[in-house]
Amino acid sequence: MEHPIIIIDSWEAVAFYTGHHEQRDKEELEHNLCDVSRRTKTKIILLVEYTGQTALDYLVDGVVVVESDLFEERRLRRMVMQKLRGCQITNPVRLFSLNKGVFKCFGEFKGVEMAIENPTIPDSIPDLSATRFSTGIKDLDRVTNGYGCFNLFEGDYITYDILAHALSINALNLGRWLIFASTMHPDYITRISAFVKQEHRSNIAQVEEIKDIRDKIKDKSTIVLINLEEIEDVDTAVREIMTLFKEQECKVMCFVGRKGCDELESFASTHIKTKFISGVPCIYGEFPRTEIHAMELDMSENIPKIKLTPIV
Repeated sequence: MEHPIIIIDSWEAVAFYTGHHEQRDKEELEHNLCDVSRRTKTKIILLVEYTGQTALDYLVDGVVVVESDLFEERRLRRMVMQKLRGCQITNPVRLFSLNKGVFKCFGEFKGVEMAIENPTIPDSIPDLSATRFSTGIKDLDRVTNGYGCFNLFEGDYITYDILAHALSINALNLGRWLIFASTMHPDYITRISAFVKQEHRSNIAQVEEIKDIRDKIKDKSTIVLINLEEIEDVDTAVREIMTLFKEQECKVMCFVGRKGCDELESFASTHIKTKFISGVPCIYGEFPRTEIHAMELDMSENIPKIKLTPIV
């Protein structure tokens, strides 16, 4: 057999049932096992049920501690790489999931890079119903049943920015109009335009004041993206947003950062929190309530594809 791998679960139980009850006998067995592994080039994975340091830690090539915690009453799984012989550990804590019984570890997020040489215009995702429009991410549509009239995002901006990119590209390709009520990064529109059909690239407007939004709205399918972190007079902005919502003149995507806003939470049809966990952009829904989901951005097919994996 080439490259054999032996997994022993659990090591304490195996040592006990083979008669190695004394610590000295157990350590001798561990020495012999490691020696056999190196001589036969067999990889051995030992699963133990303790986290304290023992003599075995010095014999093996790697030590990984697996943790399962609760974060805001949601499952959170991480593994801590304490030792990896001959290798530099650049990110010792990794987020992972056991979704559908399959182990999946997530790498550190390196940033959104959408400037590719030959961008491909993605197939648009249709709305889910007359009252719920697509998020631009199939996995997120399944989890939240799409976005509603007013959608609130709270937490880390970079994670929200990924969601906003997906929504913007899909909405424009469906022929919708977008209004940005913030000082978006100068290259934001340029980045998303490369993935939008030519005839819809002009369906974008920008305003400096929220009170000017109403003049730019084309119809009730228009989507307004607001970043309250960039607005000084938040109270006035909230009143303007509530007026827009009550009059149902458009759809609203509102990012509030970490400070939150109780007035907006009370009538949000979708409330999503965004957070970096162990270097991975994650989201979880307050309404509708969801598990924590890790986000992965795939550009391998020259289009930005976002995948979500529940941390369970």
